[in-house]
Amino acid sequence: GHSKLLRISLPLPGGGGTPEIVELCDAGMLGGFCDFPQVPATTSGGSDSIFVSCLEGDASATNCIARVDAATGKVKRWAGRDGCGEELVSESIVVQPTAQEVSSCAGTLCQGAVLLVATHDAEGASLVVLDCEEMVEISRYRPVSLLNDQGVACEHTVPFCVHGVWIPALDQA
Repeated sequence: GHSKLLRISLPLPGGGGTPEIVELCDAGMLGGFCDFPQVPATTSGGSDSIFVSCLEGDASATNCIARVDAATGKVKRWAGRDGCGEELVSESIVVQPTAQEVSSCAGTLCQGAVLLVATHDAEGASLVVLDCEEMVEISRYRPVSLLNDQGVACEHTVPFCVHGVWIPALDQA
């Protein structure tokens, strides 16, 4: 089955009303799968935008990032440098401007907010910076290869891991 991005509203105890479940967008726009939802912090406590890792094409791992407008259901996607899902993507992180600037952006993303995404492709690892509003690549950092003990270049200097957590092996000397 397809995973879906849902909003569940529950009435306050003793307040009456019924629970409500609303699908926030067409699951097909997310490739039938979404994970790692990120809701940017705003001074009003909520945001109209939700960022998720999802699928582009016939993929078995997340290779696309989408911004879902929770109010309208519109979806904007970034599926790698070439737009074909050629890069694996991990959980994204929303970086808002300074706290003073955020205070004037009630309920919406502030202008200048960016999304940091760790990616992996045939050339290795990258940290990609996306414009949150337009979902276009602003910048990319690809680490230089490091040499191992034998003087051989390591291909991937940034590992692709669950939830972006990496704990290097302990030296057993």
